[in-house]
Amino acid sequence: MYLLRHFSRILAGIVFLFSGVVKAVDPLGTAYKFGDYFIAMGIPWMIQFSLVLAFLMIAAEFIIGWLLLFNVKTQINAWFVLGFMVLFTPVTLWLAITNAVDDCGCFGDFIHLSNWETFYKNLVILLFVLIMFFYRDRFKSFGGGLRQLTIGLAGTLLVTWIMVDAYRNLPRFDFRPFHKGANLAEDMLPVPEIAEILLVYKHGETGEELKFTTQNLPYQDTVLWPLIKDNFVRQEKGTVYQEFRPAKTDFIILGSDGEDLSEEILKQQGFSFLILMYDIDKVRDRTFQKFLPLIAQAEERDIPVRVITGSRYEEVEAYLGRMGAPLPHYSSDVTKIKTVIRSNPGLMLLHKGFIIDKWHHNNVPDLENYNLTAPIDAFLER
Repeated sequence: MYLLRHFSRILAGIVFLFSGVVKAVDPLGTAYKFGDYFIAMGIPWMIQFSLVLAFLMIAAEFIIGWLLLFNVKTQINAWFVLGFMVLFTPVTLWLAITNAVDDCGCFGDFIHLSNWETFYKNLVILLFVLIMFFYRDRFKSFGGGLRQLTIGLAGTLLVTWIMVDAYRNLPRFDFRPFHKGANLAEDMLPVPEIAEILLVYKHGETGEELKFTTQNLPYQDTVLWPLIKDNFVRQEKGTVYQEFRPAKTDFIILGSDGEDLSEEILKQQGFSFLILMYDIDKVRDRTFQKFLPLIAQAEERDIPVRVITGSRYEEVEAYLGRMGAPLPHYSSDVTKIKTVIRSNPGLMLLHKGFIIDKWHHNNVPDLENYNLTAPIDAFLER
């Protein structure tokens, strides 16, 4: 039983710590997922608390897992672990039955599980959590009071730094399809199926069906060919050499007339900048003004700068005019823009379909000191 209860503690600790880490590197993603939950539950007024709740939940998961792995206050911590599982296991069952949200977000964007997979995963974890809980009084904390306090404080400071850094800048680890180095020219196209095509003929005398490829048709066989050439039956799929795979992602960009300009904009041969804003009503004037020097520098170098928003075309036109930046602007889905970049507004540099770099509005680059070609040397010619 000693080994089983410690195995249960370590397993639960790894799961909670891992879940906390992959969400801590992208707290806005968790906040957006909370918004999806609140809409599905019919309480959209709760969306205003999404970011705070995301920070609190991520910190709680991380610290619980951290303390479990170090075996610090496990007798008390077991109550928090059980509370988490008792709260979220029924939620995952509800998701599995209703499919109200297509991905629970349990492991951020690092691992995507179906709702039923998530529920079954929780059942397994709950089993080990119950073992740890019922034997919680047998755990002896690691070290004395000062050592335990130091471990707890270190975990708290670590997860806080990770979350604040990701929120004020961009996630250092980007698990989404729009990470730096992604090739949109390839990722937005499906991989076609490549399969052998079989031609089926019926033998004129025996009635037997014979299968051939276009390469081995027996048209030079003076005995067999006359018996089958007029008896073609059907085509069949033979050996599949390459399975069909859908596009890894999409990013639909529309002009003012509704025309799809995605390929023209995203796969432009030269350098180009995209300023992405999912909602201009949430952009402060002083925040957008950070982009004005870059816009001027890009214009001097003949580098196009375009604006992609989820707001109404007329509102964006008026806003850009008021800001003294009458840039070409286009529309896209709000959720997609949030997926592309965790900043409102944010900046993305493209070249030949590659995402060369991305910036939070707190880190808009100065082109006078930025080497455009440096980031692409590692992958542009792949």
